[in-house]
Amino acid sequence: MKVPKNLRCMMVDDDRDVLAVMSEVIPVLGGAEVVCFSNPIEAIQALRDNPRAFDLVISDFDMPELDGVEMCHVMRELAPELRTILATGNSGITKEDAGAQGFDALLHKPYPISALQMTMNKVRNQTGISTPAWLLQAA
Repeated sequence: MKVPKNLRCMMVDDDRDVLAVMSEVIPVLGGAEVVCFSNPIEAIQALRDNPRAFDLVISDFDMPELDGVEMCHVMRELAPELRTILATGNSGITKEDAGAQGFDALLHKPYPISALQMTMNKVRNQTGISTPAWLLQAA
């Protein structure tokens, strides 16, 4: 199962090695576009500049400037239709915890690419929107 083409994904993680790998992996999953940020404040600004630029955010939990929960709360205020996935190495966080914090899904690091792909598809399908965000924006 491939990730839908034209899916616009934002990846936010303070670990630049994770970003380097994901910037290569996510597009291979079926043509999804990915923009990576190591600083959550910069990621928020990018969304503030264009609230319809992204369909999905995959966020780390622990980041120095702002944690993933706080960042995603701000992002959801800017773009309520935005789907979010929490990607964390903290094994104590459950799906219920992530859901209670407003995330659509949870991935525990390290996660296999198949889990990333399945989770991205599941979250994308929750939107009920088949038209990609970039096309809606152009309309």
